[in-house]
Amino acid sequence: MSMKPRLVRSAYHSLNNYLMAELVKSIVKTRLVVMDQYWHGLTAFALAKLAGIRQNLPIPGSPIYNFPTDLLVPDLSFYIAANDERRLFKLPDTGKPATSRIFRESTYEAYSLMDLPKMIAINGDRAREEVESEMVQIARERLQGFI
Repeated sequence: MSMKPRLVRSAYHSLNNYLMAELVKSIVKTRLVVMDQYWHGLTAFALAKLAGIRQNLPIPGSPIYNFPTDLLVPDLSFYIAANDERRLFKLPDTGKPATSRIFRESTYEAYSLMDLPKMIAINGDRAREEVESEMVQIARERLQGFI
C-alpha cells in the first residue's frame, strides 16, 4: 500500500476509519474496544509529515486538531511516547529507528494538540507491563461504571 499515490492511501485510511467505527458501534454495546491507528494516529502522522518540524505544525486550537463530528469518538485516547532505545520499529538492515527524532517530536506535538477528545500522553520509556498498568489504571478512573 505504501507505493500507492498519497491521495489513494489517504482515502484508504479514511474509509478504514469509518468502516471500523461502524463495526465498533455494534461491538461496544457488550464489551470494551481497543484500537490502534484510529483518526488521531493517522492525523498526527500526516501533520508531522507535512510540517517537517514541529514549529511548522498548525497553531494550537486549529480546527484540524478536532475529531471529525461524523466519526465515532473514542471515550479515551492514548499516545505512547518512547525514546529510541524503547521503540520497537527499527529498520532491518541498519537497526536504526524507522523514523527520525525530528519526525517523532512533530508527531508527539501533534498528538498533544489534539482536542475533543484530548489525548493522554503515556511515558513509553518503561517496561511494557508498567505502561499497560498505567493505561488500565487511567481507564478505570475515567470510565467508572463502564469497566
